[in-house]
Amino acid sequence: LSRGAMVVAARAVATNVPAPSCIDTLSTSPPSGYGVDLGGLADLTLTNCGLTDDAAFNAGAGVTVAASSIGVVGGTSDNGASITPTPVPISFPGMSDPLSSVVTAPPASEYTSGCQADPNISTNQTIGPSSPTSYVCYEGLTISGSPTVTLNPGLYIIDGERLSAYSFSVSGGATVNGTTGVTFYFVNNGSFTFNGATMNLTAPTTSTTSVGINSGILFYQDSGDTAADTFKGGSAGNINGIFYLPAANLTFQNGNASTFSTDLVVGSLTMTGNAQLTPYAPPSGASPLSSPTLVE
Repeated sequence: LSRGAMVVAARAVATNVPAPSCIDTLSTSPPSGYGVDLGGLADLTLTNCGLTDDAAFNAGAGVTVAASSIGVVGGTSDNGASITPTPVPISFPGMSDPLSSVVTAPPASEYTSGCQADPNISTNQTIGPSSPTSYVCYEGLTISGSPTVTLNPGLYIIDGERLSAYSFSVSGGATVNGTTGVTFYFVNNGSFTFNGATMNLTAPTTSTTSVGINSGILFYQDSGDTAADTFKGGSAGNINGIFYLPAANLTFQNGNASTFSTDLVVGSLTMTGNAQLTPYAPPSGASPLSSPTLVE
């Protein structure tokens, strides 16, 4: 080129995009033997996202599954189920916890020094932290009858150490509204069950990691807490945020009518009813499960 030197320039543009899967089951030895166990007339529809299963996959007769991709470490039993995409789920080498290095747990001092007794709510009222960057701790939280309960924004720690059943229980037609940024943290055998309730819940879009509030995380169960969590028949509402239950089984039972904008990072998943999931899309900022991708 008859030149002694040249300047070479390059340009690259990246953006955050949602994770390719909106369901990740992490347990290699779940209670049922299956990371994903779909029975009854379960209908699992994942809009624009896939599923990964670190154990075996089971879908019984009459089950319908639709996802952009399905990857399974163990064996697959489809028993005549309708599964999309076809062929049956592909084998893959497994997935590590995508949130373990991203999410910060609340300091143990927030619950080991003592928590409030279960308020056993049956009338309309507002509860929760005094500010969006603070927390409240309950030994259990029971809401029953048909009240409307408004949740202040912030962190709700549910310590199940003194309980023998579900720590956060909502039933009997109750309505729970927490749409301005709430996170529930379960520890010491803490868990939740929603039965016939209307749950309108939205995760925070900013983090206060000093107290354990993580942007995008709606339900967070301590990695040492294996207590099961359940949405039972008749539950409805709008759920916006990530379920981070890395060692627990999550069950969707018959007739769940909730609208889910969520990602599930759970120990295992059991379904005997319907659930339609779209990936979590925060009102502002990026999801903690998004990743940078080169676009130019």
